[in-house]
Amino acid sequence: MRAETYHPPRHPELSLVSLGRPVQSDDGLLPSGARGTVVHVYPAERAYEVEFYEPFHTVVTVEAPAIAE
Repeated sequence: MRAETYHPPRHPELSLVSLGRPVQSDDGLLPSGARGTVVHVYPAERAYEVEFYEPFHTVVTVEAPAIAE
């Protein structure tokens, strides 16, 4: 049996991220550059649950390619 190597997430929970493109949420359109806090990392890091306070408060699922590097 081969031991699996642990790889920490690129954007772990509680890290600050910014959007590389606009993202639609239930509360409105978040513009490119909006900054938020990762509150959940989905399997294989395909998406992140991110909480934003500006330009308005919302929590939205953001696909990994929409996060600026």
